[in-house]
Amino acid sequence: MHLTKDEVLKELERLQHDFEEKKVEVKCLESRGEFDIGGKRIKLQKGSVLQIPFWIAYMLHKEGLVEYDFLKKFNLSSVHFLTEKEKTKKALQPIDPFFYIIAKKTIEEFKEQKTISFRELERLEIELRELMTLRLNKVINMSTKSKNITSTIRNLTVEEKWLYNIVAD
Repeated sequence: MHLTKDEVLKELERLQHDFEEKKVEVKCLESRGEFDIGGKRIKLQKGSVLQIPFWIAYMLHKEGLVEYDFLKKFNLSSVHFLTEKEKTKKALQPIDPFFYIIAKKTIEEFKEQKTISFRELERLEIELRELMTLRLNKVINMSTKSKNITSTIRNLTVEEKWLYNIVAD
């Protein structure tokens, strides 16, 4: 199957949209009365925890109204740990289905807020490239084999599942 660049970009955009709609847990840093945002009614109570779509959480986070933990879990040591697991195990290791999108968002936030040093950011990007290379090699190898891999499919990210399906066809 041959895909055009536009088709690939459109699919990646769709995956990004799916992530934006994913509910994430946020902790309210301030109290605010009920208000509308994107057709949804939200009420913030300082200290309370809410489940809201990521795109709303991101906007409220930018305004300093909420914080979310899932980006805090993304750092050099956690990526290094995943890379080492991927190196030592033959099968794909479990990873968040939106790992690559979370990685992109986190790196953007690190760059914007300058919360980590340039050197640490550089090491993080190198570690991420190594992890991606390891995983993509496994995905491509899996897709060329005609074995039943249903148990491994659950360890793929959304982008890896898409790539697997394209290559396996």
